[in-house]
Amino acid sequence: MARLLKLLAKVKRVLIVNDAEESGAGFKGAMATAAELHAAGVDVRVVELPRPAGVSKIDLCDFLRVQGAAALEPLLETAPRYLERRLMDIPRGASHADIEPQLRPLLREVAPLSPLHREHYLRFMRDR
Repeated sequence: MARLLKLLAKVKRVLIVNDAEESGAGFKGAMATAAELHAAGVDVRVVELPRPAGVSKIDLCDFLRVQGAAALEPLLETAPRYLERRLMDIPRGASHADIEPQLRPLLREVAPLSPLHREHYLRFMRDR
């Protein structure tokens, strides 16, 4: 990871495009990498490729071959930040008691952020 962080030193944003597969292994790996990059202060976004029904796995090459680069652009533009993506896993409308165990670690990650970023994530949480 240290070598990767050195390579990313002058990069403004990192977009991780993982394989979309039934097992979810690509997503789990992408989130693990995103967590480390985020902890190091990198603005990291997670791009999720849509997996067509009946297809067990699609990677970026498959997606581009079938859909083309134009179909990738909106996915890149709307990719959520790492913490936003984690918050998206919390069910909408769940009771506070049900979501508190999921929110507690996220709040610890949001607390040390700048006031502007902290407010963004707190608003995102309230809107869920």
